[in-house]
Amino acid sequence: MRFITFRHTAIAAAAIAGLIGPSAALGQALPFFAPGDSRLRHMIELDSDSGQIALTTTWPVPSFDVPADERDALRAYNEPSSASDAGWFISGAVKPTRLRTFSDTPRESGEAGLQSGWAAGDYAGGATRLSYAFNPQDGMHYRFDGTYVAWRIGNWWLTVGSQDRWWGPGWDGSLILSSNARPMPGVGVERASSLPPEWKLFRWIGPWRFTTILDHMENHRADFNNTLFWGARLTFAPVHGLELGVSRTAEFCGQGHTCGLSTFLDMLTARSNRQINPVVDTNPSEAALLAQKQSAQVIATDVRWQIPHSGLAFYWQQLGEVFDDHNYRPRQTLQLLGIEFASWHLAFVLSSSSLIQLAAT
Repeated sequence: MRFITFRHTAIAAAAIAGLIGPSAALGQALPFFAPGDSRLRHMIELDSDSGQIALTTTWPVPSFDVPADERDALRAYNEPSSASDAGWFISGAVKPTRLRTFSDTPRESGEAGLQSGWAAGDYAGGATRLSYAFNPQDGMHYRFDGTYVAWRIGNWWLTVGSQDRWWGPGWDGSLILSSNARPMPGVGVERASSLPPEWKLFRWIGPWRFTTILDHMENHRADFNNTLFWGARLTFAPVHGLELGVSRTAEFCGQGHTCGLSTFLDMLTARSNRQINPVVDTNPSEAALLAQKQSAQVIATDVRWQIPHSGLAFYWQQLGEVFDDHNYRPRQTLQLLGIEFASWHLAFVLSSSSLIQLAAT
């Protein structure tokens, strides 16, 4: 597959200057560094391995977790990273792929648009990306992917928009949430800085970060329209070089299903969970089972371990597809294993992953 990507910053800046707030500080880092740029991730993980950044397996990465002297200098190749980023972009591929790695390869045969970033001190910021897709697979030509607004309340960011997310240490993919599919519009709450707990009883956790999102899935689906997508991820580093993570996502509500606070609580406690690939032997029909168990959810755990004083790191991720309130142990698991090598001198990352499916019962 061959693709091209261009950026320009002079002419288009004037065209979309109205999208940047009057209180925006030019050059100031935005609230988040978006996934999609392998070079940027390489630099952030090198800072992590040297002890300057605590957590790196949850993207987008809050800019507050990056050393202050690097926040305004780091740039994503194709996403706004500071309040001075404004311009146009165009990308295309001869054979677009549906399975992407961490790199932001084109999803369509062609896409072009405008983008900008803005920041208001350390308390608000966001990015605007407006694009037109040629021959889109989903039939949606006009897109706002990567557009979001964020407000900081204490040590928490409240975000509204459509942000790409990458949960897990893998470079070739994530078993639970990656940027393969287009981002969904929704709201999110996440820590601005992964400071260790102040309570003495929990100081062993070390730096930690929590993210939760509630998105609206696309309409005109083959199963249920107006489905909601919920996700949460917790990562922490009890010792330097060892990052542990647990993630959970669920689909619930939707056309023909009940949707309310009780539905959300049933989803959280897994009372409404159903098997994704149900084996219906005692039920009269699969439809009856789906009517009783309306939500589908998965859970994943992951580990990234960087060997001290070396450029080597190992990572592992496991996804469990089936669990409910009668058996919380995830079953039908998938495994992702990988090794990576990074160096300031080589300036690139080597990664190798393998996918293993275990038919656990």
